Amino acid sequence: GANYQRWIGIANDAISDGASGTITTVGGVGTGQSSLTVGKMYRVNSNAEIEESGNFYTDASYTNVGIALTASTIYITGGLSN
Repeated sequence: GANYQRWIGIANDAISDGASGTITTVGGVGTGQSSLTVGKMYRVNSNAEIEESGNFYTDASYTNVGIALTASTIYITGGLSN
């Protein structure tokens, strides 16, 4: 959680420690999520959790992820909130 500033994207599938995998980054659509609300913005908080956000760029303790397109997909916008 202390390294939320290093967030670069979303893994569409689980990746085990030491394994390789694909990360969807800014401009891509992350899949495999659940319970997203269409049209809402999401961010990574300092506990390394993705949460709904009222507004982007409101608190330096968060990293923006993107906007939910469906309940399981998110358009990745990225960007530090500061």
